[in-house]
Amino acid sequence: MLQYFQAQAKNNAWANYRLLSSCKKLSEDELAAKRTSFFPSILMTLNHILTVDWFYISALD
Repeated sequence: MLQYFQAQAKNNAWANYRLLSSCKKLSEDELAAKRTSFFPSILMTLNHILTVDWFYISALD
């Protein structure tokens, strides 16, 4: 079971790295711009991802 959680954590770190690397290239206006998605902006989407990461870390702790 430990290997499973380690693999999931590694995949999550890789996905976050790729996402944040792409977002670094965007301006503040682009990050805050209104989008037609579940969350109204990229910043709000990133906030959701961070909050869920905290939730899972807390649950594992």
